[in-house]
Amino acid sequence: MYKKMINLIFVTFLLMLSHSYSQVISKSEIPWDSSIKLTWNDYKIVKSKSPSIFSAVSRTYVNYSIEKVDKKCLLNIQAIFNKNNSWVNSESVYSENLLSHEQNHFNIEEVVARMFRKKVIEQLQNEKCPINLKKLKSKYVGIANKLHGKYDKKTNYSLDKESQIKWQGEIIPKMLEDLKEYSSSKVEISRCDCIY
Repeated sequence: MYKKMINLIFVTFLLMLSHSYSQVISKSEIPWDSSIKLTWNDYKIVKSKSPSIFSAVSRTYVNYSIEKVDKKCLLNIQAIFNKNNSWVNSESVYSENLLSHEQNHFNIEEVVARMFRKKVIEQLQNEKCPINLKKLKSKYVGIANKLHGKYDKKTNYSLDKESQIKWQGEIIPKMLEDLKEYSSSKVEISRCDCIY
């Protein structure tokens, strides 16, 4: 009886945990996929006479959810583009160069998602339990912010065409390739008590 009660409490806890950390992808969100490229139609906000110096802003982030499957947990870590919070300035030239620049912000977010997956997998392999996912995600949000800032600075927000071509054709593809082992958004975890 005692064991059943403990199991019931544990399952209830996991369901609560899954619900609290699971963020369902909505129609306004696009999960990163190498075969899907952003279009100007993905930008749902058009700002007229924006005081911003930017021509467009892509709202991207890394999201995770936990799902219990049989006796295992499935951790899903994804790079997301949010259509409803991404905008383009109405006075901007809707150029392919600018759109490519914004696509690379999304690609950088996928690089960070892969780094996050890699870290979780390494900690699980080294039996470093439990893993505080919120704390770990916070670390990778910081890394993402630095990478986005560096990318914008080096490309002068897409205006330095030579640097833009280098980031688009070499730097970001190499980062993705170096982390291709972690390209699957799903991480199977045999011990659900290892993550919170």
